[in-house]
Amino acid sequence: MNTTRLLLLMLLALCTCQPQENKPDIAKEKEAVHQVMQDFFTALETRNWDLLKSSSTSNFILIEDGLHWTNDSLIHAMDNKWANFDVRYKFNLIKTEVNASMAWMYYENNAMVSSPDTIFPIHWRESLIFHKVNGEWKLVLGHSTTIPKN
Repeated sequence: MNTTRLLLLMLLALCTCQPQENKPDIAKEKEAVHQVMQDFFTALETRNWDLLKSSSTSNFILIEDGLHWTNDSLIHAMDNKWANFDVRYKFNLIKTEVNASMAWMYYENNAMVSSPDTIFPIHWRESLIFHKVNGEWKLVLGHSTTIPKN
């Protein structure tokens, strides 16, 4: 009887001494994902192409109203077609989910676009998918739909 108690006590002690699993802090992971999204759009606003590329994977794809964009095609469009436009983004975050090495978010993007000749708003509903690469969150895929004017 004493041997059984001693064995149970030792087993209990061994179980409590096991290291706890390293569970990610979900709030911190969500903050990190939000920061990557902010970095990506800051890169578009400031035309900081190194920041754009560091916040996304090399095979990043954005589908916008049926158009297919890559990092290179976005950079080309911003440097050419949109060269005379200043775009400022403002976000209304709706939902962010993080699960191990994948995360996604859904939000509204309200941009104000200006040039020497005009100022106009653009509103989108967008979603982004992120993948954790070597411990860092990166954008993998984005989807954007323009919200029609009423």
